[in-house]
Amino acid sequence: LRMHDVPLEYVKWLRVKLTGRRTTFKFDDFASELFLIERGIDQGCPLSVILYAFYNAALIEAANPANEETAEGSMDDVAIPVTGRTF
Repeated sequence: LRMHDVPLEYVKWLRVKLTGRRTTFKFDDFASELFLIERGIDQGCPLSVILYAFYNAALIEAANPANEETAEGSMDDVAIPVTGRTF
């Protein structure tokens, strides 16, 4: 985020939002102990689309238009189309 000049106060807020989260697995008659969530963002969080764009920015930016290279990103997918005269 900082590499893309996102203001530090937003980065700090996001760090607080993503720190100290806990969850448990439950299925059938089983329930795990609470455990720390160390990565990712909450399921369904509207920020996930925005944060994924930052996460994949280096991949998208690696395409060099001068060499007729393109990369497209949408939601949580990236496509790098390739064409050539021969296989």
